[in-house]
Amino acid sequence: MRTFNIKITLLTALLAVTLGCGGGNTGSTPPPKGAASYYVNCSAATDGDGTQASPWNSLSGANATIFRPGDQLLFKRGTTCQGALSPAGSGSSDAPIVIDVYGTGTQPIIDGGTNNAVISLTGQQDILWIFLDSLELERSHCRAENVVI
Repeated sequence: MRTFNIKITLLTALLAVTLGCGGGNTGSTPPPKGAASYYVNCSAATDGDGTQASPWNSLSGANATIFRPGDQLLFKRGTTCQGALSPAGSGSSDAPIVIDVYGTGTQPIIDGGTNNAVISLTGQQDILWIFLDSLELERSHCRAENVVI
């Protein structure tokens, strides 16, 4: 069974997928001024407000948020989230929205189950600037090579 990091950059309707070895964020790189960092720990016992001290414990908080240029959505390493990730919003060429990881351990997993897409990206305009790194994506019993993004 193959697993690998996926880096995705979306520009208009063009989807470029690069398989590589991203190191992932440790949570120490601050977002640009005026941007926010949101945290997801799907192993947390209670749902929080999306801060590192009180992370969301499911994808619903991220899916209900409209992200702005420079915002970061960070998933805790060693956790698995169930469902489809559908964040809204758009970054900019100099401040993309970054979807990455924090903490130590194995890559976090987003398991889309039987959803048609594990990640569905929509924007407020024609151009999306989103960078995704260091997540493992699954759908049912398939690995990333069979996932619709």
